[in-house]
Amino acid sequence: MLAAAVPGRCPVVSRPMDRAVVVGNCQAKALELVLATNEAFARRFEFVSFPAVHEIPDAMVPQLHEAVAGAALVLAQRVDEAYRDGIGLGTETLARIAGDATVVRWPSVYWAGYVPDLFYLRDAAGAPVVDGPFDYHDRTILEAYARGLDVHAACELLADPSQPSDAVAHAAQATAELEIRGRDCDVDVAAFIAERFREQLLFFTMNHPANALLGHMAKQVLERLGLPDAAELERMPGEVLGSTFYPLHANHVRALGLRLGAGVEAGTAPFRIRGVVYEAGDAVRSFYGYYDAHPEHVERNLGASV
Repeated sequence: MLAAAVPGRCPVVSRPMDRAVVVGNCQAKALELVLATNEAFARRFEFVSFPAVHEIPDAMVPQLHEAVAGAALVLAQRVDEAYRDGIGLGTETLARIAGDATVVRWPSVYWAGYVPDLFYLRDAAGAPVVDGPFDYHDRTILEAYARGLDVHAACELLADPSQPSDAVAHAAQATAELEIRGRDCDVDVAAFIAERFREQLLFFTMNHPANALLGHMAKQVLERLGLPDAAELERMPGEVLGSTFYPLHANHVRALGLRLGAGVEAGTAPFRIRGVVYEAGDAVRSFYGYYDAHPEHVERNLGASV
């Protein structure tokens, strides 16, 4: 479309913006928000946004394919071709549809190094149970409940640095697994995590990275596009994936040699669960109340780790 002519000046031609599509789990929207803080990127691209891959209705898949086919940039999180019975969300399927577009593959950024005790409660069929006021459960809290310990005693366990810890081995395994998931991706995160996780909080839960890590991912995308400026994280309104955070157990903080400050450690930091702040006793009491109401889940999930 031509802008109105101004006497003595050449008419300005307005150029349509290139379209970008980010496909992935809940991290996809977060990556969109971080990339949009870069002015050069925001001037060039507009996002065509979709729900997370586990929430996209089957009937919306053709719409996603159409958007990918018309995009100049597709950021595709690694998704197996057989995911959801092969309905068309696989990374390579999307890459083929994208044609000549720039396709950037990125891994599912899952790292449980801070939280060896966090896991998904599962039902008899092995499916995650998320009908309570929380998505994740803490093995120490569940085992304290099963042992008959009161809420105060459970809170003391969370804040006791002398408890045994398997965090070092757990963190090393989490990093190794992430390296494997990222081998055929264009975005690397494992080395960044290994170098920085002791000095900088990089995750709120195992699959909710902090803005700092999202910024590292965005930087690699920008460099691939020839836009070397980094994301401007100070323009973010807050931690985009920080609505849920379980304080780090004191024994794991000690074992890992974390230097993150007291604001993240059990005994001083509150819980944040789905955007609601709980003092430790109130959070543990909520878990205990759920276990009282659902005793069938307690024995089945004792010893669970994922």
